[in-house]
Amino acid sequence: MTTGSFYKHFDSKDDLFRTVTATLSERLSQQARQTATKEKDPLVQLIDLGEFIIIQFKKQPNLMGFLFFNNSILDLYQHNGTSHFPLLDDTHQLIKKIMAVYPTHDSEKTLFVKVWAFIQGYAMLIQNNAADYDRVLLTNTAKEMIGVKS
Repeated sequence: MTTGSFYKHFDSKDDLFRTVTATLSERLSQQARQTATKEKDPLVQLIDLGEFIIIQFKKQPNLMGFLFFNNSILDLYQHNGTSHFPLLDDTHQLIKKIMAVYPTHDSEKTLFVKVWAFIQGYAMLIQNNAADYDRVLLTNTAKEMIGVKS
């Protein structure tokens, strides 16, 4: 199979990347749901999701780099639907659940940015061997960001 025969099924390279990203995100989201504990507490669910993402950055750095840092798919981050980036959508849903259970002074958007940025940043540090994974650190940081008293 030639590159041309592969690309002809898509409008552009960016269209191909968006399609692959949506598919990868859906698969990762399904895997994350399967590996997450059946815990009812949305904070624990968020910690489980963060742990899953961090482990994937360590195990599959190229895949996660493509999924999270590909300039061709930035518009997927900006849609507010459930069909564009399921892993992102799952995180948004957990933030909503957390805000319903734990009082916070942050808006949903602000809390999402804090959580998403920390998970990505921590994952990158671990991936690059600049830090070791520590679930206690992840848990304590999540609690601090949300404002949960220990």
